[in-house]
Amino acid sequence: MPLRKLSGLTEPALAGKILALSEGVLGEIVAVVTCAAATTVLSGTEAISPRVIEISGFMPPSGRRPVAI
Repeated sequence: MPLRKLSGLTEPALAGKILALSEGVLGEIVAVVTCAAATTVLSGTEAISPRVIEISGFMPPSGRRPVAI
C-alpha cells in the first residue's frame, strides 16, 4: 500500500541519509525504506523524511556485526 504523501526519496538530503545508513548495499537500501515506511504509517505522517528515518530505529549493517571480546 503506498504512502499518502510524496516522500521525495531522490532529494539529496534524504537520498544521502538512506545511502549512508544502508552503507551502499542494495538490500539494505530496501530495508531502510521499508522500515521508514512502516514508521510513517504508525506515526501517521504518511511521508518518509530524514527525521522519520532517524526515529525508525534502523541499524546499519556495521552496527549489527558482532564485536570480538
